[in-house]
Amino acid sequence: MEKILVNYINILIKSKIFWTKRNQLIKGAEDYKVACRWLQSILDDLDKGIVRACEKKNGEWHTNEWVKKAILLYFKLHDSVLTSTQVACYYDKIPLKFYSSGSEEDNFKELGIRVVPGRNH
Repeated sequence: MEKILVNYINILIKSKIFWTKRNQLIKGAEDYKVACRWLQSILDDLDKGIVRACEKKNGEWHTNEWVKKAILLYFKLHDSVLTSTQVACYYDKIPLKFYSSGSEEDNFKELGIRVVPGRNH
């Protein structure tokens, strides 16, 4: 429990530092790279369900402000990139979750999910 609390406090501290410095982060600089690595770890934790952007407490939804700021900062620090698939092209700052040169069936089985293309109308 103590390790989790220390990790959470470190996350909050980094969140506050990077959010405060967001307009001074220069692409390619060391603090920019550190921020990008940290932000990627937050996205990875969101993906795994370790971190949540919102949580239901006492029947009401509450936004985790530090997660919201981390997501906004990720968008600020990253450029959109083009991803082409056999189905469509995508242009976004966050890479496609299930796009690789060979997403193995075992990966989907391990996650216990199904993935199907969406519709854009």
